[in-house]
Amino acid sequence: MNNRNETRNGETMTTETKNRKDAENAYAAERMQCESLLDEIRQAIEDLPAPDDSSLGSINWAHVGSVAHVRSRLEDVAACLRGDER
Repeated sequence: MNNRNETRNGETMTTETKNRKDAENAYAAERMQCESLLDEIRQAIEDLPAPDDSSLGSINWAHVGSVAHVRSRLEDVAACLRGDER
């Protein structure tokens, strides 16, 4: 493995150290995006009409199917994070 030294901000880093730092920064950025998506998902679910919301009229099977589809996709994400295969 190439272990060249590189200077960044006055510090000498090996290529291995630089790669590790780059990976850590990329991981942190991806994790922040996941947390942002979770906030967006939570808000969207909270914004769904409650079953007794009169603005919906009456709940029909299309409403049920839409919410079931969202649940199924969320189950896939949860299984992936647990390391389960579906």
